[in-house]
Amino acid sequence: MDAFSSRSAENTLSVRPDRQYDPHYRYRMPPLDCAVDNRNKQRKTRLHNSSAVARNIFRPEAWLVKYMALELSTDSSCSGAGAAYLTGHHEAAQLQELVFRFVAEYVQCKCGSPETLLYVEGKKRRKVCKLRCHSCGRDGRAARSADTCTDPEV
Repeated sequence: MDAFSSRSAENTLSVRPDRQYDPHYRYRMPPLDCAVDNRNKQRKTRLHNSSAVARNIFRPEAWLVKYMALELSTDSSCSGAGAAYLTGHHEAAQLQELVFRFVAEYVQCKCGSPETLLYVEGKKRRKVCKLRCHSCGRDGRAARSADTCTDPEV
């Protein structure tokens, strides 16, 4: 069994939606696994493998979960031990689409490469998210403001 067969193209998604059916594209991630928890009075959508998804797109899990919460206008929690959740009932397809949007805004460079470093410049209200591409050398602003990347120690 070689290294590629354990990460086969059947059980992973491409980081770029336009490269979904390319079996040789090397930037892949597992599909987001989520389930609705109805045990409590408050409904929550648990994100079972958000840490694995975040690891494969080279970003902190807290930033990915916070982005999804901001886009859905809901509350979130991410304890780091694989116990991330969003308040409310959310469909898996909708959350996977948010992951692809996060990748497009905070991971991919304009050249299409996901080999980037995301960092925050400035203080307080003048914070700006910037991407530094390791492929083309571009150093510029991310697609959006720094509201997702507010925790510098992550």
